[in-house]
Amino acid sequence: MRALEDLVQFESANSGLAFREHVYAASERVDLLRDLIGLANASVQGPRFLVLGVKDVVGGERAITGLAADVWNEWRAMLPALIAGATEPPLDVTVRTLQIDGKVVGALCLTACADQPYLISGRSHTDLPAGCGWLRRGPHLFPLLRQDLQRMFEAKLAGAAPSTDVRIGFAGDEPRSAIALPVLRLERLPSAVAAKKIGKVLKAKQDAKSMGKTRTDLMRLVHAQVFGVDRPFESHSDDSLRMQIESSKQDYRPADEYYAFEVRAHRLDVVVHNPGRVALDNSTIRMTMPRIEGIGIADRLYAAPDAQAPTSGYPRVKASARTISIEAEVGSLPAGNVVSVFEHAPRFWARPAAAGKTIPVDVTLHARELRDPVRETLTIRIVDAKARARTR
Repeated sequence: MRALEDLVQFESANSGLAFREHVYAASERVDLLRDLIGLANASVQGPRFLVLGVKDVVGGERAITGLAADVWNEWRAMLPALIAGATEPPLDVTVRTLQIDGKVVGALCLTACADQPYLISGRSHTDLPAGCGWLRRGPHLFPLLRQDLQRMFEAKLAGAAPSTDVRIGFAGDEPRSAIALPVLRLERLPSAVAAKKIGKVLKAKQDAKSMGKTRTDLMRLVHAQVFGVDRPFESHSDDSLRMQIESSKQDYRPADEYYAFEVRAHRLDVVVHNPGRVALDNSTIRMTMPRIEGIGIADRLYAAPDAQAPTSGYPRVKASARTISIEAEVGSLPAGNVVSVFEHAPRFWARPAAAGKTIPVDVTLHARELRDPVRETLTIRIVDAKARARTR
């Protein structure tokens, strides 16, 4: 950290170091991407830094102005969403908060930029067309030119390994290119189960009234049959029971989400086999599948009620009108090893509407040592045992 503070205090802007006085406004996302891509494509060795909270005018004034702590904390929380899926390949950005002369200074650190060129991706949702790129030279930013791209690709080819032997697949004894996953129905959705139980109590109460019976001991018996003896009996009016049925979806929402996206979801465990003699470093993976009725990927890990889900290690998931994409940093792929891609595998759910469908999954793996990205198409077949049984 001390070395970074020294850079901020004593170094001038250069190809690997940029300064900005304020955080980027929501309307300045394009500027943020330009600055980060320009640094990532710079012809320098080692990490690059974009420092916020420093006024640095080329040939003019320089001052550590600092950032308001609440503004900085709010902005850094939004940063992952601003850059996710915006570049090809993905940028590896870490964030540091510094205290210099009693002022808050933010630093965006690009620690691994060995897979040049970095370009705007086709899914960035900005005003910039896919394939745009920039290059930082000294304190200035320039559009990437043909000769820049040629130099970058020649450098990659000179020391790169072929990608033909690297295999990607679903986990198994060997990486598998295809798997069959069963439909997982939501037969025991907690809100529906609770509403059904309350409905039984309400019906029993109404039946008792129609027969001229209002005895509490009868309702206690029904309550025990529906909820079990461990739940204390409480007397409710008909209107109160109806309100409980209507509010069950909201009351049981965390339990429903956990059941739907964790208990009744498949884990897409994906592995990479690197049979070569060279480790593949700074590797990243992207998986893309069509978005069709009846399938989906959970956007995060869902915890059981009163439990805490992990806050890191789950891949980035983005859904558009037509596709679902999954992105993650894999890190190092040692030579001769089979490595799991995800710390927490994506949760894939399949409902009856998808039964009988075959889902293509396009996978792209980038790594610094690869001459070309590894590209595979895996398939997921959705099967429904209950539907087959009914047709026999």
